[in-house]
Amino acid sequence: MRRLRVLKLGLVPLIWGCLSEDPAWMSYVNPGQCSVLSDEGLRAECVALSAWEVARAGDITTALLTCETISVSLWRDECFFLLTDVSEIVGPQAVSMCAKAGQFSQRCRGHAFQREAKSILSVGASESPQRQLTVLADLARGYEVERPWWRAHRILVLHLANQDGDFSSARCGDLQRLSCEALLVEMVREVTDQLYPEQWQELCPAPVSGPTANALGVPAWSVEDDAMMQGVFHRICAENLPPRARSSP
Repeated sequence: MRRLRVLKLGLVPLIWGCLSEDPAWMSYVNPGQCSVLSDEGLRAECVALSAWEVARAGDITTALLTCETISVSLWRDECFFLLTDVSEIVGPQAVSMCAKAGQFSQRCRGHAFQREAKSILSVGASESPQRQLTVLADLARGYEVERPWWRAHRILVLHLANQDGDFSSARCGDLQRLSCEALLVEMVREVTDQLYPEQWQELCPAPVSGPTANALGVPAWSVEDDAMMQGVFHRICAENLPPRARSSP
């Protein structure tokens, strides 16, 4: 959840000063308390924060009405975006609420798509990866997100990469080669993100050997997967080494 400017400016103690200390019945900022702020932008931001807290406490109806009172378009849009996220709404209801998020509507729909996509993937383990990709792409189009196939592909690859199992192309199922390479890239990244620069120098001279990769914590791969894995390491090494080191023998 992004931190709003009232938090950064240390205004929350002022805003929260009159609140009850009993979080069981009141744990959010009352929009009326935002009137102590003379700056219109900060006041609008404060009201957006209060609406988010109200929604987080479970009163989405009051939160929506609070967003409607905001006159500054930036924070009115942000308010509806925050509410859609914190209430974890999906489907037509999310699309409808995101329509009120103005300049944030595309991102709002994207977040809602991700929530529903993750839910689908969590219960659809029996489906083939290619079938899951088709379902997610159709879902993304329903949310009218930009680049729907890419968004679907990305979330599926991350989902498959984070599952337990062997470090091999067998994880890819019936996905096409490029999708499989993208999946293996994510699996390697998960392991190599913590490497120091000198370790990248050790790992990346092509071709990457299995023992060298193993010594740095990268799981082994089969002979059958070697050509694909070399392509994976070529991509990752290009991202992490300076040009001179990249081209050295």
